Amino acid sequence: MDLALIQLSKALGAKGIFCPSKEDDHAWIKSLGGYPIPLQHEEWLPLVEEQIDLAVDGVCSDGYDSPRKALTPNGNLVCIGMSSVVKNRKTFLDNFRAILTEASTHFMSHTVFYGGAIQSKFDNIDQYHYDLEYLFKLLAKNKIEPPIHRKIPLRKVPLAHHILDKVEKDGFIVCQPWLK
Repeated sequence: MDLALIQLSKALGAKGIFCPSKEDDHAWIKSLGGYPIPLQHEEWLPLVEEQIDLAVDGVCSDGYDSPRKALTPNGNLVCIGMSSVVKNRKTFLDNFRAILTEASTHFMSHTVFYGGAIQSKFDNIDQYHYDLEYLFKLLAKNKIEPPIHRKIPLRKVPLAHHILDKVEKDGFIVCQPWLK
């Protein structure tokens, strides 16, 4: 995810791209052109509070509170997921909390919740087409370079599931049905 966000941010003209990450990933983040900051919001928020024009949060470790505090007065927050909330759902109350957190983003100023390409296809087909066309244009101009781990034929999709579950990979697995 960091690679895609850094590439898109650079393609769109971002000057400083701060990436909360594990210490082990800091050199990699720097090599991509990002600025690594500590993973925990308690540690990174004092470093960037009220300095971020655009924050992208896919974790929601604190109900999007820390990225909102990191924003400048006219900054914007893009919520692209809630992995910490989804991962920890075990009870009805947890499910309700996740629904409430997502719903609350619709009432926050300067905030948008993006549920992913598949969800946006159903919610706003025109925006989905625009976003997809824009990404393909960036791809065609080599402005973004998604890392490809492996290309596989359709018959090897079960192998892809094994790779996703068991093998350390650095990139996407692309299914090309016409491959032999």
